[in-house]
Amino acid sequence: MTAGLRQMEHMANMGRHLIRSHKYRPCPNGAQDAALPDMPGHFRDLCNAGLQQRIEAWNRKGTSLGYVDQANELKAVRDAVPELAGYSFSAGQQVLRRLDKAFAAFFRRVKAGETPGFPRFRAKSRFHSADFRVGDGLVCRDGRLRLVGIPGLVKVRWHRGLPARPVHAIVSRSNGKWYVTLQFKVRDLRVPGEGDTRPDVGIDVGLNSIVA
Repeated sequence: MTAGLRQMEHMANMGRHLIRSHKYRPCPNGAQDAALPDMPGHFRDLCNAGLQQRIEAWNRKGTSLGYVDQANELKAVRDAVPELAGYSFSAGQQVLRRLDKAFAAFFRRVKAGETPGFPRFRAKSRFHSADFRVGDGLVCRDGRLRLVGIPGLVKVRWHRGLPARPVHAIVSRSNGKWYVTLQFKVRDLRVPGEGDTRPDVGIDVGLNSIVA
């Protein structure tokens, strides 16, 4: 590639963005620490209920429910389950989106001639996280986090600065400790051909297993 073409490609890349992830440690107080474990539990119940509905629709009628079908029922579900209604609406939508991805993978395998099993129901021991859009369900305020459904503002150990305004967040628990992984959209400044050697913080959360 000539220097001119390489420069043109570099200029084009400058208009692109990458998703970066930074992981931080929340420091919940007593009331918050008591309330946090219930949150992924309620979202797990929603995931399993949505899974059961999809399996029954497929077994009884051979039809496939989509994300929109289930999202349209989410308000009624929240009205019927006050515990779930205590959390943000968009967090429930994220659960259904993850479930939709799991079924999309299932049907791709069916179409390919395979005989896969349905996505699995999630046990309590395998569901330790909740997925949020920043600004809706999770807000960064005065150096702390405001989580809908959790009392007060949660302190956080900000061991590194924020490179941009976060757009997505995953609150998770591992080995008895809570974590919040913030995702940022940052401009891609890499020079073509050089590669990206900057380390990222991986997302180690239970929700990822839904689409496994």
